[in-house]
This record gives sequence, C-alpha cells and structure tokens, in this order.
Amino acid sequence: ASAAFFGYFLWQVFYTRQHVEKLVLEPMKVANTTIASAAAIFSAIGIVSLVHSVTFFHTVKFFPGGATSAGIMKALQAVLVFVATAVVFLWSFG
Repeated sequence: ASAAFFGYFLWQVFYTRQHVEKLVLEPMKVANTTIASAAAIFSAIGIVSLVHSVTFFHTVKFFPGGATSAGIMKALQAVLVFVATAVVFLWSFG
C-alpha cells in the first residue's frame, strides 16, 4: 500500500500538477463543478473507503469464520453496491 501511495503521489507531483488546467480545471468548468464540491465528493469517497477497510479487517480478525465470513460479506457488499448504484443512477436520470 505504501508503494502504491508513493507512486500515485509522484504521479500527481510530476505529471498532474503540470497539466492541472487541462486535466482538472477545464473538465470541472464543463461539468459546472466547483473545487469545494469536488473536494466534498473525494472526501466522502475517502471516508467510505476508510470505513470499508476497517470493517473488513475487523470482520476477518474477530468474526467467527474469519475469511469465509468475510467472503460472504463481500458477496453481500457486491449485491448492495449494485442495488445502490441502480437506485442512484435511476434517481438521477429520472
């Protein structure tokens, strides 16, 4: 995880920073999105990812059955993500 983070960080520093107008700001203008709105979305994704990781590893360590229970929970998660995505997209497109 540290190597992936470091590699991604280097990509942001050496590539994206130089092309921020074309890669970030122009698409945001086209989508009529503010920096605050984008930051809120990325923050929400980060928080959900953190909660997901903590609960997954808690399940593997403390829940009876360990990895098997975690596998079943991952299957349940896949179904719930599919349903939630369908609801969100159907709701947003009416």
